[in-house]
Amino acid sequence: MKKSILILTTLGAVVLMLAGCSSSNSSGDSSVYNSAMANGDNAVNDQNYSEAYAYYKSANEAKNDDKSKASENQAKNLVSAQKQMNSHKFGKAKTTLNKVKDESNGNSTMKSNAKDLISDIKNIKSDRSDYSKNVKNAKTFFESGNTESAIALLKEVLNAENIRNAYYSDIYKDAVDLLLDHTGSTTTSSSSSSSSSSDTGNAANGDFDVVDRGNISASDIEKARQQLRDQGVKNVDAWSDNDIVIAIKNAAADGRSTIKESDIKQR
Repeated sequence: MKKSILILTTLGAVVLMLAGCSSSNSSGDSSVYNSAMANGDNAVNDQNYSEAYAYYKSANEAKNDDKSKASENQAKNLVSAQKQMNSHKFGKAKTTLNKVKDESNGNSTMKSNAKDLISDIKNIKSDRSDYSKNVKNAKTFFESGNTESAIALLKEVLNAENIRNAYYSDIYKDAVDLLLDHTGSTTTSSSSSSSSSSDTGNAANGDFDVVDRGNISASDIEKARQQLRDQGVKNVDAWSDNDIVIAIKNAAADGRSTIKESDIKQR
């Protein structure tokens, strides 16, 4: 009888100990969960979705529930959507953003931000269409000998407020390359249009921010881009070849063969 009582007492102690451990672990997991979710929300407010994704993933691992899982999915999709937009894959980006917007139990701020980005895509596509038409028409004008009109169209594109954004990097490059191909250097004046300098501006005076590439080759430009990527510089692909040329020349002036992000500024 005493032996039975001892066994029961011992089993009861073990059960209580395990229950206590379970309660302690649950408390610890809840603490991690709450902290990670709060940090994730703060990152979302800063529109830092990569950081938010890491926090929400941590929260979901601590205590898997509908809210943490939905938030993790939203942040992950926002990161993907941003990459797709920077790569000019706007159709895919819109599909990805709709997933964020329609996520059940999701973060309301991310839903709102996804809606805003979907609206932005419509405006971006409209701007891209306008800029592309200008570049195409400028090429036609150059071919027909109407240099003044061609330069005026390129000036409109290159002076656009948002043209340096990654969303337009390909069009910006086409506009700069077209100007260089038909002017041969930093000047926009030509023998076919003596009034072009006064009427449409001169690139040497900074109207187009175009520089002579000199002996800088395409491989030199790509090597410089990789240097920036290795340094952790974001959106390197959004830099035009012209930007890279400026950076290479500025670095060389300082006696460096490796460029830095700050070298992009014209000196």
